[in-house]
Amino acid sequence: MNNMPKMGTGSRFPKEIGACPRFLTSFGEYGFLFRFFSALIASVALILLCGCGTSEVPSPETVADTPTASAAPPTAFGDAQGALGDLPLAFEENQGQFDPQALFAARHGTGTFFFTADSLAAVFTRTVNTTDHSDDPDQPIGDTQMSTESFALKIHFLGSNQGIVVEGEDPLQGKVSYFRGKNPEGWVSGAATFERIVYHDLWSGIDLAWSGAAGRLNGEYRLKRAGDAGGIRLRYEGQDALSLDDDGRLVIGTPWGDLHEEAPHATQHNQPVGIAYGLDAAAGEVWFELENVDPDAPLVINP
Repeated sequence: MNNMPKMGTGSRFPKEIGACPRFLTSFGEYGFLFRFFSALIASVALILLCGCGTSEVPSPETVADTPTASAAPPTAFGDAQGALGDLPLAFEENQGQFDPQALFAARHGTGTFFFTADSLAAVFTRTVNTTDHSDDPDQPIGDTQMSTESFALKIHFLGSNQGIVVEGEDPLQGKVSYFRGKNPEGWVSGAATFERIVYHDLWSGIDLAWSGAAGRLNGEYRLKRAGDAGGIRLRYEGQDALSLDDDGRLVIGTPWGDLHEEAPHATQHNQPVGIAYGLDAAAGEVWFELENVDPDAPLVINP
């Protein structure tokens, strides 16, 4: 997938989760150094967060309405800017530093993705200037009031199997540690990070792999039989609206502006096949519609 999210005001994470996008970047001959330095920088950044409490898996309904603020909306779910926004995503194994629902988490400049057994969620935050100069136009510029606003989007994997295995692949050299408070029993040391994670048999005969680069998340569905594609169904939660544009993209309305997921692509026998999103906007449900496929042959979908 290729972009998405939703949420409101407040500096803490809400209670559950929300979102998924996509994109893969080839690292070429510099792949090793790129992954090494990105993991190193990500590790340092995450350690700096050790003063925070355990991150909860957010849910859109727990977030307040987003106030009007003088900040530009993101152009896409994966386009959030920040110090780490252009680096490959590192998928961090949960060893107690996050809500127990989250099996893995991945961060970029302004947001965090949480991966549970049956959903994916994202929380995005930004700092905005909320100073009101209307009553005192001569107020010194230095007397500003800043606040943090955020929004979350959650995607549920409808009808997915229970008790699935989610594992990290291609371990990164960087590890993450959290030293919160004075009690060592609450510390987390050496949490592993990975270049991708895979949901095995999320739906019968279907794996879902997540990877990412440049702050973007890429989901790839791997089907043993194309005929099972009808089992893939996603329900979005937290958006203001869902629609399809003339280019077949999924448009997700959020408090920060519209986000877009590119039209899906599918390959079978190393050849592209016809595919499009199916949408029930009222229910917030999305699926894939295929044409001219061999139902008994493997299929790969990049939404």
